Amino acid sequence: TRAISCSSFGQRCTSRYLCSLCYLSFARESYKTHSACLTEAQKYGKSHNGMKRPGPSKQEQWTQTVREVINNCDVKDPQIHSLLRELESCPNLPRKKPKFEVGRCL
Repeated sequence: TRAISCSSFGQRCTSRYLCSLCYLSFARESYKTHSACLTEAQKYGKSHNGMKRPGPSKQEQWTQTVREVINNCDVKDPQIHSLLRELESCPNLPRKKPKFEVGRCL
């Protein structure tokens, strides 16, 4: 069952009401209209997804930035050009300089 804290004080309590399940805050009498919120199973259960991802991840942003730079650069050397094209196709590009260095790959 849903419990609204502070409701037992009624007129004496000047603070806002708070739903103990969904943590919504209500002014004086507006808590009475709060008839549905998250159940405990929805809030704590395995099926609860939590917050949705706000947008592309840092890795996706980095990969897109590298692809844009590769597409905009004008390289004449065919070996470097093929290396850049190969790098562009990698889904998990390193973001830190030491991991890009060739010495670490040998």
